[in-house]
Amino acid sequence: MSAQLPLLSDLAPIGDRRTAALVGREATVWWYPAHRFDGSALLLGLLDPSKGGWRVELPGGRSGPRRYLGESSVLETRLDSAEGSLTVTDWMNLGREVRPGLLCRKFSQAPADTSIVFEGWRDYGRARAAPQLAGGAAAFDDGMHLFASHPMKRDREGVVSWTLPRGEEGWAVLSGGPCERPRREEIERWRDATVARWTELARHTTYEGPYARQVADTLRQLRLLVFEPTGAVAAAVTAGLPEVLGGKRNYDYRFSWLRDTAMVVRGMLRSAPAGQEGEAFLSFVAQARERARRRPLDTVTAVDGWPVPEESTPPLAGYAGSGPVRIANRARKQLQLGAYGNLLMAAGSVFRAHGGRDHWAPVRDIAEFLVRNWRRSDSGVWESSEQRQYTTSKVFAACGLEAILPFADPAERRRYGNAAQAIREHVFHHHLTSEGAFATFAGANGVDVTSALYPVWSFCPPDCPQMVASVGVLERDYQRDGLLRRDDRTPQSRLEGAFLPATFWLAQYWSVRNDPERARYYIEAGLSHANDVGVLPEEIDWQEGTALGNLPLGMAHASLVNAILDVAECDERVRRSPAASPRQARHATRDAAAT
Repeated sequence: MSAQLPLLSDLAPIGDRRTAALVGREATVWWYPAHRFDGSALLLGLLDPSKGGWRVELPGGRSGPRRYLGESSVLETRLDSAEGSLTVTDWMNLGREVRPGLLCRKFSQAPADTSIVFEGWRDYGRARAAPQLAGGAAAFDDGMHLFASHPMKRDREGVVSWTLPRGEEGWAVLSGGPCERPRREEIERWRDATVARWTELARHTTYEGPYARQVADTLRQLRLLVFEPTGAVAAAVTAGLPEVLGGKRNYDYRFSWLRDTAMVVRGMLRSAPAGQEGEAFLSFVAQARERARRRPLDTVTAVDGWPVPEESTPPLAGYAGSGPVRIANRARKQLQLGAYGNLLMAAGSVFRAHGGRDHWAPVRDIAEFLVRNWRRSDSGVWESSEQRQYTTSKVFAACGLEAILPFADPAERRRYGNAAQAIREHVFHHHLTSEGAFATFAGANGVDVTSALYPVWSFCPPDCPQMVASVGVLERDYQRDGLLRRDDRTPQSRLEGAFLPATFWLAQYWSVRNDPERARYYIEAGLSHANDVGVLPEEIDWQEGTALGNLPLGMAHASLVNAILDVAECDERVRRSPAASPRQARHATRDAAAT
């Protein structure tokens, strides 16, 4: 069974809340940065099929069904052949009773002689990771060790392989450092303990409404994106996957963006109020503040709290020839006022959920910065190289300041409230299109999909004329089959696909408009692009309907959770109040649009 480059929708992540690997339907491990999300990838065939991967070559094999075990990220993949089936179970050890830093693979009885092939690379494809075979292990020069249940061999280029004989079970373990050879019973115990730890992490989830299975699936992906040592949340586990096939928009998303955090924290707190992710994130913010290159805080930060490195372009062909592959991220140098607003909204959610105001000092610094600087041009939510007066930057700044008002001291409360009111007046006077919709930036006639969130974050009523006009333009000019594109003014943006989180933002808008039927239309449109294990990508190709961009995208998963929770609340409002029925809400929308 040969491993061809997978569709992005074929990939499923496994992880240990420090790093993650991506497994294809044919049981190839296509991507694995050892030690941490933003570390150098040892297996990187996803970004260059000639460089790396961990393949399972069952003769005549074809991909069968797969599943996660319970609430865990332990993945079972079945391969079918004329002789029978082989089940591959993949996981990364997690929990107090397991040896950390291990990627484990367990193989059921092989229906035919099956080759297992491991090819690693260093420094993003600049050198092979050629191990030495000794003592039943393949030892790499950095201390990593590869163990297998059956004797291994190494070719001249450093590729390691072994055969799983017909009728026999097997296993393999990749260790992040030197360790003793594991026993089969140990490996099975690690698997069970890992499932138990993921189950423990999921125990705080309280949601039991519509789309409960989808909420559980998407919360799994959000938990997997948490870097447990610091509490940071990575935007995705991948780097360099294309937003435009064959194009140059191939960015590294393995860092923590403030702009995403409000959605992620809000979704996790709403579905699991007793969880610790919110408090852990604020602790991470306090740590990152001490190490920041920009004051009050870098808008994108490495998962360990240090600044993001300089962007580089290693010698990789790119996914489906999409180059250059970009490692690290130049957004580290940008001013993104809306990102600071997002962080304040996240802080307000944490304070409300847990009481008190722990780590108030960095929150106050960011609020004070916005009070002094909200009038500035910035790079906006889409990280444009050209700074402008972006509407969303202003709106999110105002919403962030208002989110922390209940926790501020009296003098701070007056200052933050006055600034938020000044921002609101400025936006309504200077940031409208000729149709009366919220403009992408002052003086523009375009409308960006982020405007659907304005009433969700309580910037304005959902039925005010400006919002009605904005959604009308979005659904008329930017939407197709429930998918929406961004009004992004960066190079190649017109070639992009649909930005998947935006679909769920429209669902949230229609929920706060008390139209659950319309909200469900968008939820279903977005869910139709989740893969078989619930993974959501960044974008969807308009023509082919295929996944694009980095994954699993935390913003997409958080937006789905929030949309589902919002429509459940909408259902309850409609049930309790006949005046809030969908039919009347639709009439109200048409009347407001006509006005």
